Amino acid sequence: MSKSTMTRAAARPRAVTRDRTTTLLVAWRNPLYKAYLLIGSVVHFESPDGEYFEFSYRKDVAKKALFHRIPGFDQVDLVYRSSRLFHS
Repeated sequence: MSKSTMTRAAARPRAVTRDRTTTLLVAWRNPLYKAYLLIGSVVHFESPDGEYFEFSYRKDVAKKALFHRIPGFDQVDLVYRSSRLFHS
């Protein structure tokens, strides 16, 4: 492929035709055993209609010994949604 062909292809605008998501896994460190535990995730949804963030705990997290909920996210069975990234 010639360099001019690559340049023309890269210069074309890209239409957003489908939803996009990005996921961040949230871990917590047990203070007694120093082990890390996957407790939930933050998902960023992006679509032509807008964008938003969701945080949710894993279903089994409440059963883990010594686990403390994240301040502001007290209910483990809820999905928290915001148009901005969550802050304290």
